[in-house]
Amino acid sequence: MKRLADAGKEIAALVRDNPDVLLVASTDMSHYISAERARDKDKYAITKIQELDPEGLYNTVMAERISMCGMAGTVVMLTAAKALGATKAEVIDYTNSGVVMGDYNRVVAYLSMVVY
Repeated sequence: MKRLADAGKEIAALVRDNPDVLLVASTDMSHYISAERARDKDKYAITKIQELDPEGLYNTVMAERISMCGMAGTVVMLTAAKALGATKAEVIDYTNSGVVMGDYNRVVAYLSMVVY
């Protein structure tokens, strides 16, 4: 976790004086579990992102065994965003592959949020 936090702080220091920089983290959420189980597990990670809590996100993903493939990048982005003054995070959409494929027993879940 320390290395991820350090990376976020370094990124923030590099871009602090450039208002045109947009930080982006990309990740899927839970993989290959039921849509209901994915939603139940992912809500813990989503809450930590909404709280702008990178360490809490890391710990939650590990403790709940959430298969969030871009967790490290999201922790780095959250750390940088907080260092740059972010105070809010809002969910834009949360969905899963079952919506398109029709199989809700083994989904990949997707989340889009904005942090500002």
